[in-house]
Amino acid sequence: MQRSEILIIDDDPSICRFVARVCRDSGFEAIERTDCADIETVLQSSRLKLIVTDLQMPDCDGIELMRLLAGVRTDVPVAIFSGFDPRAPNTAEAFGRSIGLQIVETLQKPLSVAALKRLFRGAGDQVVLAPEEELQRAIRNHEVRLHFQPKVSFRAEDFGRVVGFEGLARWHHPVQGVISPDRFIPLAESSGLIGELTDDLIQYGLEQVAEWQRNGETWSLAINISPHILEDRGLADRIAQLAARAGVEPSRITLEITESGAMADPTRTMEILTRLRLKGFKLSIDDFGTGFSSLVQLYNLPFSELKIDKSFVMDIDDREEAQVIVRTLIDLAHNLSLQACAEGVETMAEWSQLLDYGCDRIQGYFAGRPMPAEDIPAWAEEWETRSKSITDMDRQRAAADG
Repeated sequence: MQRSEILIIDDDPSICRFVARVCRDSGFEAIERTDCADIETVLQSSRLKLIVTDLQMPDCDGIELMRLLAGVRTDVPVAIFSGFDPRAPNTAEAFGRSIGLQIVETLQKPLSVAALKRLFRGAGDQVVLAPEEELQRAIRNHEVRLHFQPKVSFRAEDFGRVVGFEGLARWHHPVQGVISPDRFIPLAESSGLIGELTDDLIQYGLEQVAEWQRNGETWSLAINISPHILEDRGLADRIAQLAARAGVEPSRITLEITESGAMADPTRTMEILTRLRLKGFKLSIDDFGTGFSSLVQLYNLPFSELKIDKSFVMDIDDREEAQVIVRTLIDLAHNLSLQACAEGVETMAEWSQLLDYGCDRIQGYFAGRPMPAEDIPAWAEEWETRSKSITDMDRQRAAADG
């Protein structure tokens, strides 16, 4: 059986060989290129699963290369790395996404074996999805369900408590197992199935909130809304009817909209989002700071929460620029009377810094990974014990600082 391929582009042959060795150890075939001469031909390979490229090439800089990739293949994920200014990969990532590329990772040189193995492991998790008809069947058979990632409060009155969950779509495929949303949401959007899928997931989420209510839990639920349905004038009425049918107050539900999605057509978006707020639903602007939004539009649109993107959070331990951005976004949220929620929190150091910055709530692997509904009770019991220990450490640290 032929193995999947990974294209490695770097003008330094020794780096190509190093990355290729880790690639082969991870079960892939490596295609090494030290220039861009025949890249277009290589991109035609049907077995290509990932492109790993340096940003600095002698005959084609990173931006030119990404334009070339976008012109030939936008379906192959891309990882970029650089030994240049640490901000360059982040800027390149934003540019790559803006022209339709799937940027899955940005790495700084020198590259580590552990980081490359993690990257290639992710490539191994990719699956070739079935045609649109199979996704349609999956939606109607309710194979696409929500997993729930906890959101933990930093407010003084309920510090460390679980205040809610974000519902994240997962396709429970009968053959391929659990499939992540980046493998099927684009298909749902391009095929026109996103409306049907969203309605089904919202109903699933509302039924779960109703069950929490029956068990005496006051947890809220956040659900992502694709920008592709923000022009649907019937959206607000439809979600309100689903909530009423489930017996769930709209205030228990937060609808998350990405920054770029909210700003794509502000006039139409304002109409839909305002109607949702008038019906009592909360609104969160997701991935804030990664797009090119206007603060005037942020001011005009009726959001109740601002989510700080994980790309900033993951760097606050060692990058002053990230610290400044995160503090500024938290202050911006509070000055606009919004809750500030940091996502992607994975370490105790990030937790502590966000606490110091006055963040209202956090979400990320440090508290808990996305999980099926049936796993929540056991996790909640474990978190209650663990959060008390963390709270004690924070008090001791505060006393020492004081």
